[in-house]
Amino acid sequence: MFKFITNIFQKYQAKKEEERLARLQQLVSRFGACNAQRIVNGEIWLGATAEMLVESLGAPDDIAEQQTARKIKYTYKYHRIGKNRYRLRVKLEDNVVVGWEDKGERYD
Repeated sequence: MFKFITNIFQKYQAKKEEERLARLQQLVSRFGACNAQRIVNGEIWLGATAEMLVESLGAPDDIAEQQTARKIKYTYKYHRIGKNRYRLRVKLEDNVVVGWEDKGERYD
């Protein structure tokens, strides 16, 4: 019985690794090796596009938009902790990350 369970677990791990490698390969073809590794690690970085951010962190819980005469600014909000309160807010200008706030910590 133990050998049977071990075999199933090994097959599950092999399938997960295969899926991870396929995703990494797809991300490398879209964004390059360096950015693909950042996405797989779930990182946020200055200069990332909105598409890279969503690939890295998933879809935001909410998006706020502010239009000025020259720019469109977005705030992607993640991990809701109360009414209009979020643990993470990522700021984008013209669909590029320019800074973020993580529950009191600020990165600009």
